Amino acid sequence: MQYDVITHAVGVAVPVEEVRAVLPWMRTGGYLLATGPGGTALLPDPPRLRLGRPDGRYPVRRAHRFARDLAVALAAPVWHLLDRPGGTRVMLVTPEGAAASLDWPVQGARPVGSHRAAAHRADWERRCARLATMAGHPGRGAALAGLCHGAAAPGGPAEGARLLAQLCELFGLPGQLVGQSPASRGAAHGRGAVRFEGRP
Repeated sequence: MQYDVITHAVGVAVPVEEVRAVLPWMRTGGYLLATGPGGTALLPDPPRLRLGRPDGRYPVRRAHRFARDLAVALAAPVWHLLDRPGGTRVMLVTPEGAAASLDWPVQGARPVGSHRAAAHRADWERRCARLATMAGHPGRGAALAGLCHGAAAPGGPAEGARLLAQLCELFGLPGQLVGQSPASRGAAHGRGAVRFEGRP
C-alpha cells in the first residue's frame, strides 16, 4: 500500500454516463468505479513516486485539483472524501470555484464549559449549513450537523467509514466511495472499475 489511507475518493451526484463524457478533458487520470444510478465514484491517480518511493504526503492536493476540474466540467458540486488514521475530512467544490470542508479527528476534544461548547456547536452548525447550501441541499444542513458533530468521540476507522456512508446517503452519493483509495485499485478492478487517462 502506497498511502496509509482508508478512503480517498471523489464523488458526484451525476449519472456515470455524463461523468464519462468529460473524463478525456481531465488533467489527472484514474479509475471510474461501477456505481448505481444517480451518482459516480472516482479514484484519481496519486502523485508519481519519486526515487521509487511515495513523496511522503497524502495525495490530497491532486485530488482537490481533480475535484475542481470535474466540478467545472460537469457544472455540478463535487465531493472529496478522505479518511485516514488521523481523522476524517469531506470537502466540497462548486463549479464557481468555492470550496468548503468539514474535519473531525478520530479522538476529538470537545470544548470544556457550557459557553465554549455552545459557541463551538453554533460554529459547527453554520459550517454545515454553508456546505449543504453549496451542495444544493440547504435543507440538509441540520442533518449534516447532527451526523458529523456526534462523530467527535473516539471510534477508529470503522467510525470514519460509518460517517462517510451516512454522508453519501444524505447527499445522494454512491456508497462505493467509502473504503476506496488510490492504493485499492486492484480491488476496484474486481468491482468493474474502468481506467481513464489524463489529457496529455
